[in-house]
Amino acid sequence: MTAPGGVLLLRGHGRFGASMARLTAAMRRSGHATLAPNYPYRRSLPEIVT
Repeated sequence: MTAPGGVLLLRGHGRFGASMARLTAAMRRSGHATLAPNYPYRRSLPEIVT
């Protein structure tokens, strides 16, 4: 059996990183690695993930 992969969780504009806490916890309980970066809402996706 293979392990689950990783998940990148990006929140919507005007939301806080904490708004992803429940989803992050559920994904981790399922065995997924998660990355939920906290970033200013005016940054572009390439700026966030690099």
